[in-house]
Amino acid sequence: MGRKRRRIEEGKTYEICFRAKSTLPLVAYGVIELIIQHSVARAQRDEKLYLCHDIWNGSHSHLFVRTKKGDQCVKFYMEVKKKITDCLKALLGLDELSIWEERPMVALVGDLEKAIERVVYLYANPAQDHLVERIEDFPGLSSFREFQEVLEEGSLEATTRQTVPRLRLSNFVRVKSRTLTPEQDLELVNGLWEENEERQELVRYPNMWMKAYGVSDEAEIVEVNREVMRRLREREAEMAEARQAEKRKVMGSKKLRQQAILKKHKPKKKERNIFYLGSCNKLRVEFLEGYERFCERCRECYEKWLKGDFTVEWPTGAFRPSLPPVECCT
Repeated sequence: MGRKRRRIEEGKTYEICFRAKSTLPLVAYGVIELIIQHSVARAQRDEKLYLCHDIWNGSHSHLFVRTKKGDQCVKFYMEVKKKITDCLKALLGLDELSIWEERPMVALVGDLEKAIERVVYLYANPAQDHLVERIEDFPGLSSFREFQEVLEEGSLEATTRQTVPRLRLSNFVRVKSRTLTPEQDLELVNGLWEENEERQELVRYPNMWMKAYGVSDEAEIVEVNREVMRRLREREAEMAEARQAEKRKVMGSKKLRQQAILKKHKPKKKERNIFYLGSCNKLRVEFLEGYERFCERCRECYEKWLKGDFTVEWPTGAFRPSLPPVECCT
């Protein structure tokens, strides 16, 4: 059975999630955090999209973005994945490394209610996975601190900027062990800052996702952010009560900082490939019906391309497939 077609529309809010196949590449070391920051900042050097919220949790990442161009969104997450892989190869002294599942989740978030729910889910992820009690305790990389910085700013254009080094693969020192002591981790981080003099900015737009839902009023922007925080605290409290009832403890920040890089890990089995997230069933049905029409139109366009008709207009958000050679060479 063939894959479902990608459709990434301009100016919409999407949740992107890419997962490792069988390891933990995004463990909570300072050097891993620096690698991720470099990879995202470098992929964003030409501002491919608006990065709003993100968290990097052991085996997977969640990114909340607002698109500019669909093809640029794809280029963004492909480049981030590749740069993280290349840096880990250099750090671990590997010639080959295959980390990621082949196809990430790229899901349109259809309405404001679902968008709020997904941002809450993103920051509640460590508590839901029983890693730490609250997002503030999570030692891995997340944009929660940046979110707090603009929590009361009623502007869609509110930004946070972080200066990070541009890492050169030749400047990595190969680690002797995949489990690092705090001293070894700090030495690696300081060394990369010293050996890589070129700087770049990691820019986030924590409020820009709201524009896709017509939110622009200053008071409404602040209210939405407050609602995210209220639901986040509520969700974390629910998880704490559930653990107490089960007499279960969180893993804790200390243990999270002691996990081996690329530690073996079996991810939860995915039931299906999600490409739409919405709170209204009517809108979901309308989206799926429109998506089927989109796929049918793409098939028609491709068939005309194969017959040599290049004047056909592809539907908005479509990725045009490559054509076979005009003639065979012997």
